Order: sequence, then structure tokens, then C-alpha cells
Amino acid sequence: MSFFQSEMSRDSRVLGRTVAGSVALIWQRVGQADAQALVEDANERETKFLIRWVWLGDLASSAARLDAARIDAIQRGEIVTQRAATPDGFDAAYTYIPIEHAGKAAAAIEIRESLEAEAEYLRRSIVQTLITTTTLVCVCSALAFALGAILVGRPVRSLVQQARRIGEGDLSARLSLSQRDEMSDLAREMNSMCERLAQARERLESETAARVAAVEQLRHADRLTAVGRMAAGIAHELGTPLNVIVGHAQIVEEEQPETKEGMRVIVEQARRVTTIIRQLLDFARPRAPDRMIQELHPIAGQVVTLLRSLAKKQGVELVLEGPEGPVSASVDAGQLHQALTNLVMNAIQSMPGGGVVRLRVRSEGEDAVVDVEDEGEGIAPEVRPRIFDPFFTTKAPGDGTGLGLSVAYGMMKEHGGFIELTGRSEGGSRFSIHVPRGSFA
Repeated sequence: MSFFQSEMSRDSRVLGRTVAGSVALIWQRVGQADAQALVEDANERETKFLIRWVWLGDLASSAARLDAARIDAIQRGEIVTQRAATPDGFDAAYTYIPIEHAGKAAAAIEIRESLEAEAEYLRRSIVQTLITTTTLVCVCSALAFALGAILVGRPVRSLVQQARRIGEGDLSARLSLSQRDEMSDLAREMNSMCERLAQARERLESETAARVAAVEQLRHADRLTAVGRMAAGIAHELGTPLNVIVGHAQIVEEEQPETKEGMRVIVEQARRVTTIIRQLLDFARPRAPDRMIQELHPIAGQVVTLLRSLAKKQGVELVLEGPEGPVSASVDAGQLHQALTNLVMNAIQSMPGGGVVRLRVRSEGEDAVVDVEDEGEGIAPEVRPRIFDPFFTTKAPGDGTGLGLSVAYGMMKEHGGFIELTGRSEGGSRFSIHVPRGSFA
């Protein structure tokens, strides 16, 4: 029995007991007719139920079609409820409450209640259930869609965009997802992949640059080798004729004093050509250094003594600044002397209006260093990378071969050192020869 039917049965039973008790009392005190009249009056007053008097003998043929067991129960004084169809064909609930007379059940009160309200209640319940279910389905679907868009859609779009950036070669972007799930794990792996790809790209670019530099160095070395062979041949062929020219010019200068000035020019230019040839030979056939432990300050002093008169003619003062203690290194004294001579000569030539050239011997870490500073115009930043290239010069045509610095740099490189060029804030340039002190410091 449904909750609705239980409520209806309870109401019918309460009403039936009340009416049956009153009817039994009237029947006993006044008579049967008045008792039946009371039942009819109660039926007229009641709008929800239909109430009528039923004799027990007529129960079998009543609208409820009670079986024998239920009739026996009524005769025993029990209340019986039966669901059956009305004469009109509608469902109704029939409740029978026995009326006691003379100590036994003689009749019964029949209370009929239509079940149309129950049917309407069921229809409304079904409709409300459908509406509620549909609403819940829509709400759950909307929530699922929203959560899917937030938890799945957005991360997937971000992952797709990151994949596109990676495909386009952009490895700098990083993806950060707030949730902690498989999507964030995938994002972290993509970030790690980007880092590894970026590192691989950097290694590839570095290796490619190194290969290109190596190829350029090989090409440069091939060119220098070819130039060196040519220079060696030219120097060999010109050396002897130049010596003959110098010798004959000196003889003519001694025998014919009136040609002294012209012969002097011939001798100077011939010796200049000889110097150029010697530089070509030094460049073409570099000699391995014969190194010994040497103090650098005396070697620098010899260079200053050698070039002081030449510097004085151009108004240049040579200054040698000594170290606080001895600075020694394993060097070839002749090659270091030649390299310093080239640097000091360049410094003197960079100051046609005069000035000061300073030589400084010092220690710097594991290196012994000799600085050559001038007060000239300095060297433009755009030409500094080429300053040690063979045949490159900043001097006017005819004033230099462009081999002095290249030869000096090659000599110091054979020593395991190098020559460094830096600008000075007060003007001019500083060339610093670095040679390792090693175990000789």
C-alpha cells in the first residue's frame, strides 16, 4: 500500500470509528431508524467521502465485492479496507467499520473514497520527477561541460599551442598548468623536451660555428702557406742583388763625395727593402724558439737602448718602468727582443707629433707580462680584430708591410703566450706580451 493510500485509509478509519460509535449508541437507545438517519445525515455533511449503512448479509454483494475472509473479519469486529471499482468505473477505497448491537456486529458503516486524487497525485509526482530529473541532467551536463572545458579543454588548447610553437622552432616558451593531473605531467615533459631541444640546438650551433671557424682557419692557413712560399722565393731572389746594390752604393759614396746624399738614400732604401725581406722570411719560415730562463727587464732595456736615438729624432721619449721584483720566464731572448722591437717601433710611428712610450715589466697571475703603451690616436675598434693578420696595416701605403705584428704574435704563440691589444682611457694603445712563467717563476 502506498503512502497516499495509507493516509486515506487512516482518515477513513478515524471517521468510520467516530460515526460507527455514534450510530451504535443511537441504535441501542433510540432505534434502528434513527441510527440509519444519522448515517444519512453524516453522508450529506461529508464532501470527501460517501457514507452509507450496510447490513452484514449484504456485504458479499456490495460494490467492494468482499470475499468470505474479509466478511468474517468484519463480523469479528475488525475494520476492513478494500480497493475496488465504483459502479461508474473509477477506482475507490472502501472501508468497512462494524456496528455492534446487542453484543455483536450486526451491520457496518461503508465509507467510500475516490482514488482520483491519488491518480492525480501520482501524475503530478511523475511530472515533477521528470522535471527534476531533466533539470538535474541539464545542470549536471552543464557542470560537466564547464568542468571539462576548464580541466580538459583549456589545458589541451595550451598544449596544442605549445606544440605549434615548438613546431615553429620557438623553444623559449614554457607551459605552466595549475592542476595536478596527467595534463600537468604532459606539460612538464614538454617543458623538459624544450629545454633538451634548446640545449641540443645550442650544441649544434656551437659545433657548426666551430666547424666553420676551423674551415676558415684551414683556408687562411692554406693562403698563408702559399703566400709564405711565394715570399720565401721572392726574398731569396732579391737578397743577393740588394746586398750588391748596398755595397756599390757605399763604394760610390766614398769615391764621389758629391753623390753622397743620393747614395745615402739608396743605401737607406735598400736596407729598408732588406728589412722587409727579412720579415717575409721570418713570416714564411718561422724558427722554433730556443728558450732559456731569462729576466724580462734587461731584454726590454736592450730594446729601449737600441731605439732611443730613433725615438729622439721624432720627439718621442722611451720610458722603462721596472718591476718590484725580478720577473723571469722561459723565453727565446732574440725572439722576445724582436717582438718588443716591432711593438716599440709601431708605437713611435703612431706619434708623429711626439710623446711618451712606456714599457712596463710585471707579473699577472701565471704570466710574465711586458706592456708597451703609446699616446697616439689609438686603433679603431672595427680594425682591432684584424690587427694581427698578415699584411694588414693601418699605416699609409709604403710605410709598412703589415707583417711586424703578425710575426711578433706568431713568435709569442710559439712560446705558449699571446699579445693583447687594449685601449687606454687617456688615449693611445697598449700592447701586452703575455708569456707563461710556468715552473720558472
